[in-house]
Amino acid sequence: MTSFESYVSVVGNKYVLIIPLNIKNSISKADLQLAKNRVITLNKLIDQYKVKNVSITNGFTIIIDESTSANTRMLMASVTSKGGVTKIEAH
Repeated sequence: MTSFESYVSVVGNKYVLIIPLNIKNSISKADLQLAKNRVITLNKLIDQYKVKNVSITNGFTIIIDESTSANTRMLMASVTSKGGVTKIEAH
């Protein structure tokens, strides 16, 4: 699968996938759809948990309230908790 990390940015506290046209033509439709679906899923989590701190500094990180982490643990593979802050990292 093609790596899309360099084409994702945060705009208005949401993840946005922007792929240049010269790259887009060389990506398989399946890989492109998978990347779009992952961004949609992350943005739904942002809405669902009213996330206020979205980052791409250390991967795709969403910081949520500790009380919501139990449900989120089932949705994402990499969840860490430290000092009362839970992070969801999607790779």
